[in-house]
Amino acid sequence: MEPNQTVDELIAHAMQLGVSAAKAIPANKVSVDASFAGFCAQQPCPGYGKSINCPPHALHPDQFRRLLAQHHTALAFKFDVPTQLLQSEARIEIVRKLHLIAAGLERQALSLGFAQAIGLAAGSCWQAFCAKLGDCPAIEAPDKCRFPHKA
Repeated sequence: MEPNQTVDELIAHAMQLGVSAAKAIPANKVSVDASFAGFCAQQPCPGYGKSINCPPHALHPDQFRRLLAQHHTALAFKFDVPTQLLQSEARIEIVRKLHLIAAGLERQALSLGFAQAIGLAAGSCWQAFCAKLGDCPAIEAPDKCRFPHKA
C-alpha cells in the first residue's frame, strides 16, 4: 500500500471519528511554543500538576521538539466547538472526546503500518478520565496509567 493511500485512509478514519477537518503536514512544521505550558500555571488550570501529561510533568518543549524530529509526518485534526462551551464545565467532555479521537487515530495509524505513531491531545486527561478516581498514579510510575489507551 502506498504511503499517501494510508494517510488518506487515516484522514478518512478521523472524519468517521467526528473531526471536522484533518490534514497531514510535515512534522517539522509543527510549532512548539515554549511559553504555552506556562498558561496552565498562570490561570490556574484545575488539571495543572494532576497528571503525567500536564505541566509540570509533561514533556518539556525541547523534549517535544526532539520527539517531533523523529517523525516525518503529523496528522493535525480539529473539531469545531463554540467558545462558550470551552469556557464551561462542558469542556471536560470535549477534552475527553479529543483524547478518545487522538487515541483512536493512534491505533488506526499503527494498524496501517505507521509503527512510530503517537496520538497526542490537548487538555487534562486527569480531568477527562480520573478526577473522580483520585490522584494520577502515572506521576509516580508511568506504567500505572489507569487509561493508557485513552489518555
